[in-house]
Amino acid sequence: MSQKAWKKNLLRSSFPFEYEVAKILSNEKFYINSDFSYRRLDGNQEKEFSVDILATCYYPFGDESQIDLDFDLLVECKYRDPNKEWIFLPQVRHPHDQTSDSMIEFVDSLSVQKFMKLSNFYLKDVAYKGMEVNLDRGDVHDAEILHGLSQLIFAAPVVIKNNVLSSITSDAVDVSPFAIANLLVTSAQLRIVNEDFSVEKLKASDELLNFSRVVPYLIYNHSGYDSLTTHVKNLFQDVPNNFDSNVNLSLYSKLHEVSIPWNNSPDGQEIKLSSTRILINQLKEGETLYNTKNILICNIDYLEMLLKDIKDIVAKVGDSIVPANSNN
Repeated sequence: MSQKAWKKNLLRSSFPFEYEVAKILSNEKFYINSDFSYRRLDGNQEKEFSVDILATCYYPFGDESQIDLDFDLLVECKYRDPNKEWIFLPQVRHPHDQTSDSMIEFVDSLSVQKFMKLSNFYLKDVAYKGMEVNLDRGDVHDAEILHGLSQLIFAAPVVIKNNVLSSITSDAVDVSPFAIANLLVTSAQLRIVNEDFSVEKLKASDELLNFSRVVPYLIYNHSGYDSLTTHVKNLFQDVPNNFDSNVNLSLYSKLHEVSIPWNNSPDGQEIKLSSTRILINQLKEGETLYNTKNILICNIDYLEMLLKDIKDIVAKVGDSIVPANSNN
């Protein structure tokens, strides 16, 4: 095998590309957990899967003595040859459709600290389908895009479960709210088709630029998979949700203590506890957190800028956190 062949194959493995992505994340003060693995059913057989990187940072950033908010970012890396571009269809909705396009899931239902103000990361470019176009050979397919999205969507409930178990088995004073997001990073140039895109427009075009524009990143709305419900149910089947029994979980008992001063009424205890119960029951019934199906896709050239913008949002939410018994 020639030197050129082994070099091309090594690049296509995403081996060096993943290292570049990890260094950018590390420079932005993320802790790196590479090859984050999890198990799920593939058909009738349980198999092991993995996401390239689980990156975690803590707010306030750079202050190791205080943690107000844990932020987990699942990252899948896709190196593509320079002659390959990814092109996406923009999301089409009814004018009154108010479906959320936010891509960070913030969770305070398991903490005695609460978000007083929620911000999120929104983009004008939101897609629901994508294709990879080989500009040299003319091949068009969606396999690599769908593979990356699938890895992230099925990994997110595993990270959520880890946070839930950590919360309900820790002392309440040590439990912080958490946040999670999914990110697919690629070397491929990203495009989104123009609003006037049509079959006739495509037939009359010789180049992608005739009916699309380049974007640095976009949000991909994924509808999920039928098997995702089973996956989430299996993950959370052993997580306790009987808040009225004598479960020896310090967090649940602490929630009883802080709920009344937080809501300033006897009914407040049930109101406070219901948000915890709703979250756990939702997961036990197989419904993953909605925003984890909104996946950010980014060209690596813009990753550093994107991470700074995401951290700005996390900081705004983190700054709003107050103890549940606060009178502010």
